[in-house]
Amino acid sequence: LVRLFEYPAGEKAKQRSKVSAQSTADYPKFRSCLKSILESGHRLEGSEGNEMRVAIGTEARCSGVTLDEAVKLFQDVPDFNEAITRSYLEYIYRGPYNRYRCDTILDKSGSIILPYCKKCKLPWASENVKNMLKNSSQKTSPITTIPDTMITQMALSGKPFWTFGFYYMNRSNRSLSALQMGHSAGASSRPHRYPQTRQRQTG
Repeated sequence: LVRLFEYPAGEKAKQRSKVSAQSTADYPKFRSCLKSILESGHRLEGSEGNEMRVAIGTEARCSGVTLDEAVKLFQDVPDFNEAITRSYLEYIYRGPYNRYRCDTILDKSGSIILPYCKKCKLPWASENVKNMLKNSSQKTSPITTIPDTMITQMALSGKPFWTFGFYYMNRSNRSLSALQMGHSAGASSRPHRYPQTRQRQTG
């Protein structure tokens, strides 16, 4: 699984300073729920965590937050790595991506954002929560797979799978989505493995 804006497991974590409240105070269009998630040091893992990182990145861009300030916003995320975070944010900042709607964030990252939605005072928040809870038991996450040609390229490169984070555009709403690597939402988090050829034993 590729987790966006993070370093590989095993690398020594760096000391992180708290994000200053002033970092987004000048940008009222930056929704408070997304700021709270960052400031809480929430672990943004798995499919929902990936989507939340992208949602926050597009939120920062559309709110007028500079790239340098956007990088600093992620300092409290436990797996923060400045170089990787900057790389992905630069990708977001170069594109004409719209911020995620509230109901889209709830749909893509429900377990992370739901507690904040329940307390939100925006007029559509309660309706979004009601719809989400109503449909959650009936919804099946779409399977997102990586093309065989890309898997082959990754295998031949010799690089670890976590280095191959990339995005694809959802043309229906022009929002940026995170493409999971090697498995679908809800599936095993083990990396893609290739069958090993057994050597014939002699003698």
